Amino acid sequence: MTLRRLRQFVRSYTGRLLLGTLAVHAVLAPLLHAGILHIAASGDMERFVKDAHARSDLVSRMLHQLPDSGRIEQWVDDLVLSEQVAYADYVSAAGDVTASAFNAREAVFQEDMAFGEHGDHMYYVSIPLRVGSAAALRIGFDEAEVDKHIRDSYGQSLLFTGGYVLLTLAIIAFVGHLLTRSVRQLRDISRRIASGQIDEQMAIDTSVSEISDLAQDLECMRRTMLSREHDIALREARQRSVLE
Repeated sequence: MTLRRLRQFVRSYTGRLLLGTLAVHAVLAPLLHAGILHIAASGDMERFVKDAHARSDLVSRMLHQLPDSGRIEQWVDDLVLSEQVAYADYVSAAGDVTASAFNAREAVFQEDMAFGEHGDHMYYVSIPLRVGSAAALRIGFDEAEVDKHIRDSYGQSLLFTGGYVLLTLAIIAFVGHLLTRSVRQLRDISRRIASGQIDEQMAIDTSVSEISDLAQDLECMRRTMLSREHDIALREARQRSVLE
């Protein structure tokens, strides 16, 4: 019984309308969803990179103001401890590397040109200490917070998309029910006329021009059939009187 009702619903106007809407959303919604998320994620990554370079420039200016270059190694630790950066080390002109003791053990410096490069969840920048000098301060910024924000955006957008599709289907179902109400009225009147109630008029209240025109055509057909039946009855009455 349930399968039969489902088939009847699928074959109905409302069912076809809902299936068509589902088909359209199945194609367009993922594309729209992916496009919006890509734009949002690209914006977050671009802002993170710009902020990292701005903070790197600020650190570079602060380095140039240090009165004692011997304090740079201590300042490396202070950068990580103050949580301004997630990684810091100092490379001397001779190539010796002094990393902060507070860096993550698995952190390995690889200068990045874009967000998410090298798959280490860190954005690394190298800052020259002096013009023409090989000495440099290398710092890294944690990408985890931006990654988390992007993942949260994905989850929230999926919920939003699901709610949008459900709301659209509910509206389509309601509109389909309103549109088919006048069609159902025509069906019921036609069945009563077919059962013998030929005097009942095809009168329905609808603002849909196609259905209203159909009702008028059916009413004209009913009146024509009624007139023909009346003429046939008159002819039969005359024939009976002649025979009598």
